[in-house]
Amino acid sequence: MQWLTAGAFEAGAFEKWADDLAQAFVRLEPSAVRHEPRFRGEINKVSAGQIQISRVRASGHRVKRLAQHIAASNADICFVNLQVNGRGMTRQCGREVLTAPFDLAVVDTTREFEIIHHADFELFSFAVPAAMLPPVLLDRGGVALSRSPVRRELAQALLSYASLALASPERPLLSLELVGNHVAGLLACFSEAFEGDTEPAVRSSARLTALINYLQRHLDEDDLGAERLAQAFGISVRYVHKLFASTGQSVSGFICTCRIDQARALLSDPSSARIAITDLAFKLGFRDLSYFNRRFKASAGMTPSDFRRQSLERVKS
Repeated sequence: MQWLTAGAFEAGAFEKWADDLAQAFVRLEPSAVRHEPRFRGEINKVSAGQIQISRVRASGHRVKRLAQHIAASNADICFVNLQVNGRGMTRQCGREVLTAPFDLAVVDTTREFEIIHHADFELFSFAVPAAMLPPVLLDRGGVALSRSPVRRELAQALLSYASLALASPERPLLSLELVGNHVAGLLACFSEAFEGDTEPAVRSSARLTALINYLQRHLDEDDLGAERLAQAFGISVRYVHKLFASTGQSVSGFICTCRIDQARALLSDPSSARIAITDLAFKLGFRDLSYFNRRFKASAGMTPSDFRRQSLERVKS
């Protein structure tokens, strides 16, 4: 679903935007924070299981959740907003949370709140049933994910899943319900309070999530492995192996599995049909074609060429 508002403030742009916000989220009261001749706002939204994922791009403005809005609503949801561009401020229950890119702000729609952006901004908003949200995240009103490597990786993982869900909702690469489950799992990483201002006391599952997200974004690089991960995250190689032991695979085995999964996706994609299998294997970080063929057949039960042929035939039919 998509909503788009553009026009002069005095020509009713905010009235239209208020209706768009109500349809996409909950009833809110928008207003200007400084004089600008025109306003533009865009919302893209998709349902991912129990979680609604939206991308908001807009000119700077203020929105308020007022008492009369709450009285007329039976919604029991929270919004987890991941700042992508611009800077914002969220106020609720006397608490003020400032957000830079990669920071999270959380609001409870059953209580009054205010969100302010003084200039153009972009954010991803996750509408989450209150019962699914870790209480500590709501109590804190958000978390500054931009402040450390592990936190940034968690933010990047949330951003990646949100982008994936919104990229092609009609024909998603992953089940949207599965995407929603992954988002809920990432948010659950905040069930333990953070300590200090520079590094969160995240449990091992959160750190493992960050490591896996890093791997998936660097699969084409030759030196990807436990030592690279240890260096990137400032932890020991031994600890990297300990984290991956919970997956039932070694670090190298996990990387290979990710690469094979990527290969299956590319071989099933008609737009990649002209890429030679050798080139595809090298693109994914395999430097030995025979090894790639063996691992692929062990995973898919057939050779890469047979897998591509059958997959593309199914698409045609």
